[in-house]
Amino acid sequence: EKRDHRKLGKALDLFHFQDIAPGMVFWHPKGWAIYQILEQYMRHRLKDYGYQEIRTPQVVDKVLWEQSGHWQNFREEMFVTETENRQYAIKPMNCPCHVQVFNHGLKSYRDL
Repeated sequence: EKRDHRKLGKALDLFHFQDIAPGMVFWHPKGWAIYQILEQYMRHRLKDYGYQEIRTPQVVDKVLWEQSGHWQNFREEMFVTETENRQYAIKPMNCPCHVQVFNHGLKSYRDL
């Protein structure tokens, strides 16, 4: 408790949490500046090691979650919305969407 990140964030005016967004961070200017510095450092380090960064949608049709098995196994814990008779969920993890990027570039088994 002495080194609780929530207490440090508040004491150093870096960030805070609120019940209106459980588990989500409200970044203050100093905290956000530190976050961005750390993020850039990690991006440069990963790039040095040959990693490539991608970005995928945050909200995806339930069809993908059914294909990956997430719908059957984690539906109760997923944030779901519906519009125009289609269901969507906020992605609980990156894997299924990242697989879509990987599959999009495959031309033959030799690409594996």
